[in-house]
Amino acid sequence: MRIRKTVDFGNERRVTNINAPMFGNHKRRSGKINGTSAAVKKINEVHAVDECEGMLKMNFVPHDWHIALTYSDENYNGVDEERALKDRRNFISKLKRRCEKAGIELKYLTMSEQGVRSEKWHHHFVLPQGISIAMMYDCWKFGQIRVLNTLYANGDFRGLAQYYVDKTKGGQKDDDRRKGQRRYSFSRNCVKPVITYETGLADTWLKNPRPPKGWHIKPDSVYNSEDGWAGYPYQKYTLVKNE
Repeated sequence: MRIRKTVDFGNERRVTNINAPMFGNHKRRSGKINGTSAAVKKINEVHAVDECEGMLKMNFVPHDWHIALTYSDENYNGVDEERALKDRRNFISKLKRRCEKAGIELKYLTMSEQGVRSEKWHHHFVLPQGISIAMMYDCWKFGQIRVLNTLYANGDFRGLAQYYVDKTKGGQKDDDRRKGQRRYSFSRNCVKPVITYETGLADTWLKNPRPPKGWHIKPDSVYNSEDGWAGYPYQKYTLVKNE
């Protein structure tokens, strides 16, 4: 059975075609499909990046902040994971109060991690550009606030999504997270993309898809795989609304 999944970001849509006969069948799968092969793991990673990228596109805009909260040497003594997460929660709580006074809706993407070389805990945040650095410093007294970059002007957030999803820092760290456990989290008021599924379609599709009227296909976004998810044919591409 062919399934077409469309993730709608407003001016952009991510379309996925997959030929999956097991869709809707809740019987036990065969060992081949149920196994965690390298190919299936890779596809799962791509899906995870897609999900994070979609949330970024729905809730943030070019030139929003990507920052890191760091600890100075004098404030780092005794900072373990429990303490680090507590400090992060306190920062969010204080920033939320300041945003409410300023009439700014606080949305965020955050992740806490240890540095590969220093092994010091630090906190990553994506925040709206309306929040000033001064407001952030009012809420963080343990060290520096590093501006890593502002979100890219062209709206391409994929590299940032890959950074937040990658559990190994490009192979520099062991993946010590439980299966399915995320390293990052979005604030509860973040909006999710609209996802629709279509069935009853022809089992095959064009390797070079045609965009609907008023849309064009993003260059180099078409991906075709002969094995795809769980061994089935798979296609993905991105539609962009014409200006």
